[in-house]
Amino acid sequence: MLKRIIILICVVLLAGCAPKTVKEASEQITEQFRNVTVCTMDAEISADFGDRVSVFTVRYTQTAAETGTITILTPSEIAGITAQFAEGSSAVTFDDVTLETGKLAGTALTPIDAIPTMMRTWADGLLSETTLETLEGAKCYRLTYEIPDSNILQNAWFAVDTLVPVFAETLVDGQRVISCKFSAVSLT
Repeated sequence: MLKRIIILICVVLLAGCAPKTVKEASEQITEQFRNVTVCTMDAEISADFGDRVSVFTVRYTQTAAETGTITILTPSEIAGITAQFAEGSSAVTFDDVTLETGKLAGTALTPIDAIPTMMRTWADGLLSETTLETLEGAKCYRLTYEIPDSNILQNAWFAVDTLVPVFAETLVDGQRVISCKFSAVSLT
């Protein structure tokens, strides 16, 4: 009997933690990304350069707040190249050679810095719209962020049950320029 009571209490407590509205979910997602210090996530990144579309698979690893590494997994021609991120700067390395890339000008976004930029937006961005949608058969919260003083929007879909990112896209003048399909996400 005591075991059943403990299980019932756990279920009630867990149910109290789950977001009841899209607004509550968006607040939990914001807090989650404000407080994340360690994470690992794989993503398939598609970048539309206008004259061509490039697809990369990457692993993002963050071991401290605002510090992380992206390792390119595919295509095989550039697999193993890494990019180091720290507050305000980034560096690309391969075979012990480092190329300093410095700060990006204005609101520019490159495929290599897409994930850390998205994570900063999820933590501190200007949220303009929240909805509940189905994405590839799974219920997700879609959050839309406006990038101030620019023509850039970001949409991000988070799994209803875990609040981890499933898919995100960056739009410039309404055109998708970068998309990320996430897998193997671990946040702490």
